Amino acid sequence: MEKQLRLSLQSSAEEFLLSATKFPLKSSRYALKTLIHHIDASSDLSSSLPLSLLRSISLSIPSFHNPTLPGSPPTKRNRRSSRLSNREPSRDRDDDEKRRISQSLQVFAYVTRLCVSHPRNVFSAADLLAGAQLLHDNLISFESDPALSSEIANLCEQWWKEDLPGRESLISQSLPFFLSRSLTSTTKQDVHRVYALRGAFALFDFEDESIEDLTLLIIRCVVAPLYMKMEEGRRFVAFAFGLSGQLLKELLAMIRSQIPLGGKSLLEAYGDVLFRAWKVADENSIDQIENRFLQELIDGAIHARTESLAASVRRVLGAFINQRTTIGVEKLLFRISEPLIFRSLQLALWALLPRCLGPKESLDKGIHLLSEPMQSVHAITRVPCVSISQDVLWTVLAYGANIAEALQRGGSAMCFWSACGIPHARHTISLKTYQLALGQDVIGVNRDACTQERFSLEDGLIMRKAGLDSRSLGTARSYSVANSNVRQNALHLLLDLFPLEDPDSTKEVKDTLLGKQFYLLEKLLVDDCPAIRVVAVEGSCRILHLFWEIIPSQTITRMLTKNFNDMSHDMSNEVRLSTLTGVIYLLGNPQSHEILKVLLPRLRHLILDNVLSIRRAMMDLLLAIRDIQNFQFNKVVELDVLLDALANDQPEIAQKITRLLMPSYFPSKAPTEEACNRCLALIKRSPMAGARFCEFSVLEGASLKSQTELVKALINSAVSLDKLHGNHVDGLLLAAANLCCALASEPNYKSALKEFFVGEKLKCLFARASTRHAQSSIFKIASTISIKEIAALLDGCMAFITNCTGLSGDVERQAEVRSAHHLLLSCGKLDCMFEVLTSLLQRTVDNCQIQYGIEVPKQGVSSAKRKDSKSSSKISAKWKQVGGKKASNFEEDYSVCVGIAWQIKDLLKLEDTRKAILESQHLESLLMALKVISEVSILQSLHCECIDISPVLAYTTLSLHMTLENVSISGSKDCSSKRNDVPDSSGSNSNQTVLEQTLVHMLNCSEKLYGAGDSKKSGKPQSESKHSKNTRRPRLKEHKTDATGQSDAGFVMTEPKRLSNKVTMLTTVLQFMTDATIMGFIFHNHEWGLKFTSDYFRHVVSTLRQQPNNRVHFEDEEVKDTILCLKSSFTYAAKLLSLALKETTEDSPPQAQAFVLANDMLDMITSVELYLGTSNAARLMAAVKPWLPDLVLALGSGHMKQTRGELEQNSSTDYIRRYFPSWLLVLSKTELSELSKIGLEEDDERASGLEEFPAFRKLMESILLLVKRNTIVLDAVGQIFLIGSLVGLEGKDYRLVLGLLHFVCVKLFRHDCRESETLLAFLQEIYPQLERHIEEESDEDARQILESARTLLEPFWSKTENLFSEADD
Repeated sequence: MEKQLRLSLQSSAEEFLLSATKFPLKSSRYALKTLIHHIDASSDLSSSLPLSLLRSISLSIPSFHNPTLPGSPPTKRNRRSSRLSNREPSRDRDDDEKRRISQSLQVFAYVTRLCVSHPRNVFSAADLLAGAQLLHDNLISFESDPALSSEIANLCEQWWKEDLPGRESLISQSLPFFLSRSLTSTTKQDVHRVYALRGAFALFDFEDESIEDLTLLIIRCVVAPLYMKMEEGRRFVAFAFGLSGQLLKELLAMIRSQIPLGGKSLLEAYGDVLFRAWKVADENSIDQIENRFLQELIDGAIHARTESLAASVRRVLGAFINQRTTIGVEKLLFRISEPLIFRSLQLALWALLPRCLGPKESLDKGIHLLSEPMQSVHAITRVPCVSISQDVLWTVLAYGANIAEALQRGGSAMCFWSACGIPHARHTISLKTYQLALGQDVIGVNRDACTQERFSLEDGLIMRKAGLDSRSLGTARSYSVANSNVRQNALHLLLDLFPLEDPDSTKEVKDTLLGKQFYLLEKLLVDDCPAIRVVAVEGSCRILHLFWEIIPSQTITRMLTKNFNDMSHDMSNEVRLSTLTGVIYLLGNPQSHEILKVLLPRLRHLILDNVLSIRRAMMDLLLAIRDIQNFQFNKVVELDVLLDALANDQPEIAQKITRLLMPSYFPSKAPTEEACNRCLALIKRSPMAGARFCEFSVLEGASLKSQTELVKALINSAVSLDKLHGNHVDGLLLAAANLCCALASEPNYKSALKEFFVGEKLKCLFARASTRHAQSSIFKIASTISIKEIAALLDGCMAFITNCTGLSGDVERQAEVRSAHHLLLSCGKLDCMFEVLTSLLQRTVDNCQIQYGIEVPKQGVSSAKRKDSKSSSKISAKWKQVGGKKASNFEEDYSVCVGIAWQIKDLLKLEDTRKAILESQHLESLLMALKVISEVSILQSLHCECIDISPVLAYTTLSLHMTLENVSISGSKDCSSKRNDVPDSSGSNSNQTVLEQTLVHMLNCSEKLYGAGDSKKSGKPQSESKHSKNTRRPRLKEHKTDATGQSDAGFVMTEPKRLSNKVTMLTTVLQFMTDATIMGFIFHNHEWGLKFTSDYFRHVVSTLRQQPNNRVHFEDEEVKDTILCLKSSFTYAAKLLSLALKETTEDSPPQAQAFVLANDMLDMITSVELYLGTSNAARLMAAVKPWLPDLVLALGSGHMKQTRGELEQNSSTDYIRRYFPSWLLVLSKTELSELSKIGLEEDDERASGLEEFPAFRKLMESILLLVKRNTIVLDAVGQIFLIGSLVGLEGKDYRLVLGLLHFVCVKLFRHDCRESETLLAFLQEIYPQLERHIEEESDEDARQILESARTLLEPFWSKTENLFSEADD
């Protein structure tokens, strides 16, 4: 190829160009460059090649736009099908011709660029310019060919860089091309090329309208990530600021719009762009940037609505703040920020100053002059403004001095004090100091009175001078003090700009201004807003850290004392936390260490703070102190306090304390023996703290080898020392157990520990363990490292498990029992434990049979039963005696049973222990015993104080896991297949799964519980029907109770306590039912689950209504437990509703029971608010809120797509007529209450006594928002209120009718009935009835209520008549 090109070049320029176009440019670039750059100035090609290039380019460009088609046109018109078939080949030929011409133009452009960049400049730029201009002028036409466009643009770029004549004519198309490509590509080189060509942009007239496209491209650079990331991109944007005044405004506007949305890096880039543009800007541009944009940024940083927006603005300003050493920057920042900052932080009552000085001045004028305090003085006195302290002004006011005269005498602070008649006074002394020194009578302000009114002495002075009372002063104060958001933003800005000063002012003025800033900072430390105090504390520490050398010692002392004495005791958690954060930052300045040594002990109380984050920060402070030379952390917080926190605090804090104490009690550089001795000394000093120290020592870097030696030292100490206190033994063993857990993950160290515990060592160790805590630690050690010789521990282990009275509420004992479980699991003795536990449960069952006459079901023989081995029989017989003597009464036996039930439920949580239970040969006996005890627990919950829900939870949880794992017992089918039928409580149990039998049993027990509660009351039970009417049930003996609720056992069970126990039991049953339904084992039609929940809620509502005086007097714990259970019940009920609605289809409409349950849930909310208070109802609504859409759909499910004829026959309609929901009554009352407030019923004497139900009102507002989103749902739910109105009209409850109609007409449909078929049908029925009742009613009050209801319906009725008349037409 190169040889052919060389031969053609020797022939002529035209032949060379023709030959070059035959080869692809990509492969011929190097050859072309070599040949052209070897052309000498004496060669004819230096003059002929440019001319040939121009001629070739001139011929190729027209051909590119209008390629010549081969062949002559047809002589006769072809048929349409023929024309379509010939069109595609013609188009292909045109495309091929264009590609050929494009490749030729690429070669021409490249050859031209080679000529321009010739190293010896043998080609004349004037000769090449014409061809280059042709290519440049058609650059837009070539945009469909990126390769050609790029080649032409490269030629124009090279021409500009070589500074050749006529380069101005080659930028109008190339610059937009480069700029556009840089905005769409991700290559940094494109941005670099634009920046290199930046000088060419100055040639454009950006004021001309034709330049709009280029202007838009430049503006887009502001939001282009690549430009903002690259320094050259930011420099180019900064350069663009100076191209035009209008472009400057548009660029600033774009940056302003991006500030709320920009991230950290983008905002910092904007700041850098602005600073670069400001440095090189001319006078007009500087004015636009400084007085317009930056001034607006300062104002925005102070008055931003959100904290994040203010932070974003400050981040942009940060570029100027960080460059404040640059000449002019400090002056600029002071000029644009000083007035706004001090005005926003102004805490004194400047607004009252004019009124105090002149009685004719109004308060409004004072407030108007508030914007500039010094200018306010100037406006009043007509004298030049000076910088004066606020204390001076207050003193002037106090002593009646003439401020104008004082200013005319020189304006200094000393002149003010002279005018006040106070000799040798200094303006740095506060007014309060002089007031105390000279006596209260001098200024005539009663300090005690000011304190009582919560005003300062200055406020009292203003009140006296202005003749205002405390109320007027409070009003003025609200105008004179900026709101908390403004103060916080201004404080942030002040801290960023600190020290704010005018570089051109004198030292005295600078000191005065600096003092003013410290004064404001100290005032903000006691601001009413906690968020401002947080910023002030952290900001003051930051200022002290950075400017310690230039701050007066008195100021340092004041600020630190304020932080350590007051801020560390602040009521706000965030303020106390910021105090610690600020002190940690301040420790970074070594000059602060001497004074901090004295002040740090004042923070020792924070190690015991009730907030975890504060204790965490306190530990970070102590760790920072530990690493500083000559600091001792134990002088800040006593060692005993640290050890107490180590023993009792959260793991995170305990680990930090361990890190703090590691160099002292287990130093890594000390010999292992010495380190172990130190750790033993720690355990001797504080056993529990030492044990937790060992728990985290491995995590804090202690070697595993040294920890193994420490375990041996701990065990040897526990065995060998005779005079150890019980707590010391507990600490040693617990520490050893914690270390074994950390070492068990390493096989080598685990084996070493196994070898250490061989022989009688474990037996001796257990003999030394006199407490349950110590014995639990031994169990933990044995199970962790898998020790085989544990026969000596088995008796003690079983004693742990069987002595379980009160276990369900004792967290510490629960952990101890779990260690015994793990030990039995590790040695394979769990089945023996189950045998013992089952025997204890059976003993309780026998007592239940004797005590209550309950029938015990017969147990079948399990197919999975295994033969007992002799060894296990002996062990079991021995362990059966571990439980001790038989309980003397039922309560003691039952308390043991509760502990066993808790253990069963806890063992079912872990996979290994759950598998052991389900494979146990005693599973059936265990289940049957829990069944009987659960029944007694439910039925006796109204009579016995000792009743607990643990047996019920264990029983239901066990049946769930048996079903889930397909475990069967005698008399039940395999549970592997899920059942779709409804359990029949009256049928045989042989055809039911374990889960179904359990559920039927729980439902029967719940029915008995309803009956037990209803037998004490009058009235009908709330259940519509019982689940198993024909089921034969054994009659149970019950505790006899008198009228006061005292049982024959002497225990008084109050009615609130009975209700609390009942709700707890029923919630447990509902939880089991919901879990079983969600898992899909039963109740695929959900009817029974929904019905049980409805009966449950109705029973609770009935119990609440039958209380004396319509108010239940709960104790705090009782109401807390009741509401907590009701919240859980609402969640379970909502889940059941959701499952029922999910299975709804067009062929399978929603069940009527879903509608009933939704009404019962609303009835429950209104009853709780009425009888238990609004606060408890609000807690209940918190559980309802996430499920509110399901509740709304359930409400509307009874009337979906109902016609007028179907309306009367609907089961939901029938339900409302038979069992009118109480929540509709409450809704009517709330609507009547609103009517009374707006005066529609102000003559009704009963209006004042209406209940407002605020919690229920909020719930209905949320329901309104949901139903209005869907017209079908709105129509369906609206029928409930319409039917309720009809029922009220039929029963002549006119107030009910008025309330419901007001809700429907004013809130639900809002005078628009055109899309509601239900409302149209309803109006035709109720409106005539309403008019008939008005005519027939003789009572004036009743007629007035009916007329009010008719007034509400009239707009709808008129529209309805119009619609029917249109339909008739």
